[in-house]
Amino acid sequence: MISSKDVFQKRRDGDLDAAYALALERMAATDRDAWDVRALGWCLVDLVKKFAGDRPSPELERYAAELNDLIVPPDDEVLTKQRDYALSLLQAGATELQEAKRLSKAGKFREAVGIYAVLFNGGTLDRSNHTNYGWDLFKATRDALQQEPQDQWSGSPVAEARRYLGIYLKLDVERPSLLHSCILQQALRLAPSGHLKVMAFVRMWGLEHLRAEDFERYVAEDGKARSSLAETAVQHAAKEAVLDGQAGNLEYVQPFVDLAMARFPDNAWLRLNKAKILRALGRQDEALAVAIDFAKSKVGEYWAWELLGDLVTDPEQRRGCYCKALICSQDDNFVSGVRLKLARALVGAGEFPEAKGEVLRVIEHKTRAGHRIPAEAHDLMQGSWFSEVSALEPKAAFYARFASQADDLLLSAVPWIDACVGESFTIEGQESKPRRKLYLQGTPFPTEVSVHASKLRLKNLAVGLPIKVKAELEPGEGRRFTLYAAALREDGSDFDIFPETIGVIDSINADKGLLHFMAGVDAHGTFSLAEYSGTASLGGSVAIRLATYHSKRGAFLRALTVGPSAEPAGPNVCRSFKDKVRVDKGMGFTPDGVFIPPDLVSAHGLGDEDFVSGTAVLSHNKKRQTWGWKAILIE
Repeated sequence: MISSKDVFQKRRDGDLDAAYALALERMAATDRDAWDVRALGWCLVDLVKKFAGDRPSPELERYAAELNDLIVPPDDEVLTKQRDYALSLLQAGATELQEAKRLSKAGKFREAVGIYAVLFNGGTLDRSNHTNYGWDLFKATRDALQQEPQDQWSGSPVAEARRYLGIYLKLDVERPSLLHSCILQQALRLAPSGHLKVMAFVRMWGLEHLRAEDFERYVAEDGKARSSLAETAVQHAAKEAVLDGQAGNLEYVQPFVDLAMARFPDNAWLRLNKAKILRALGRQDEALAVAIDFAKSKVGEYWAWELLGDLVTDPEQRRGCYCKALICSQDDNFVSGVRLKLARALVGAGEFPEAKGEVLRVIEHKTRAGHRIPAEAHDLMQGSWFSEVSALEPKAAFYARFASQADDLLLSAVPWIDACVGESFTIEGQESKPRRKLYLQGTPFPTEVSVHASKLRLKNLAVGLPIKVKAELEPGEGRRFTLYAAALREDGSDFDIFPETIGVIDSINADKGLLHFMAGVDAHGTFSLAEYSGTASLGGSVAIRLATYHSKRGAFLRALTVGPSAEPAGPNVCRSFKDKVRVDKGMGFTPDGVFIPPDLVSAHGLGDEDFVSGTAVLSHNKKRQTWGWKAILIE
């Protein structure tokens, strides 16, 4: 009895007519199944492809009609696509379409695009071929942007690339998809030179079609990290949306800026764009909060302070921000706008000579450079005060008088953190730049960080000294620490942020000059015998000050001080035991789970079933990665 396997075998043997005849026979059988449908479908696909290049014939019409009417199993995507492709060969323009695909395989993408364009504009390009058209448009765009201006195709490679991108946006292709993302990538190549309005493009492209892969950063051949496709697109679009000020564009791009900010918290430019978007939308308070957060990462940039000055409503704070901006930069090629804003603020404060000095500085620079005098400068000159006062040349000391108000604004949202001073140290090769450890209040233990000693700006520092800081410690592997301000805590005491942790000395290594303490599953380590404030004895209680520090390998504990304690360690750390011992291979074990190491078994001559008492401490079995009890003293 024949089956669908026989049909497929005949087809593989090249006997297509026999395969087709067997397939029809199986389709007429009462026990036919989905594989019989598939077998007939593949035969019809091959037959239509075979006759499609010839003149129309009754056979071709019959095969095409049967293939079109065949109900393909819905889960067979491959056969479905092949059926659609085979039938597309019979449509108008099929010959031209085959030529376009031949040219594409030969790498002649522009010629292929030209054929596709004729078919598309004539309405004869089936949707199933839009993706192929799209890939050729992508490759033609790529080639255009790599060509020399004198290339025969166009005097303007940019115009050619823009034309291809515009055509692509009219196609009915899968979104999101690799092709869609590749097109965006090519479009962004035109952005830095101003040859593409990114905001307009991405609204048609649809930022909602970004794929998860588009958010992945990558490392270029030069070893430097590069922004992801999504990051770059959103950043460009947000910048343009702010410049054009259209509410629709601002509202469209804002959610994507938020998404990118959450994914890339280290990208300060996204925060800058977010602040400007909120300002343009009239959400001043939100904009100011974001701008303050941004300025903390760009304290040396004049434009960060200028943005803050534009957003604050308090006149004194506004003046302070503009003064701070001019402390950061005196380059008149960039700061003329800030000078005029400061001049306006100074007029409001009655500082007329200094205001006039700022205006004249701008006028002199613009005149010398051959530039137009800004309208704001003309407006200020019209004030009655301008002709009545003598100008004072702008001075750094004058700016410094008011800049502290800008600093206060920047730190207004940063809370004080209780801290203690740690020891100073130097890094090999940087001996001229000493650093100082700081300990920030934390849970369960303070966190150790370090800064350049000069940034503390405090005198007579001693280890343990109570201070307070305005600072930020970034989460994550890098954990970048930024110190903004530091001051003494008059009501504090040395090491007051450290909780006293009680533990027990569970081993002493005199050769290495170290003791080991145990104070809990998350509180154990070593300490120098030379720095121990007493006589170390095995089983002795100790008071410990612990801090958490971070390295590339993770988070660890460091003991700052360890000293004798009259308070005993808790029963979860140290306990007495009294029980029979079972000795096996030189090791002792008690019924209640105390392990007696071989050195103690040997030293005390312990034998099986002996009754012993002693002291046991919490211990970690590194081999088994389990916690238990280990004897340290036998009484």
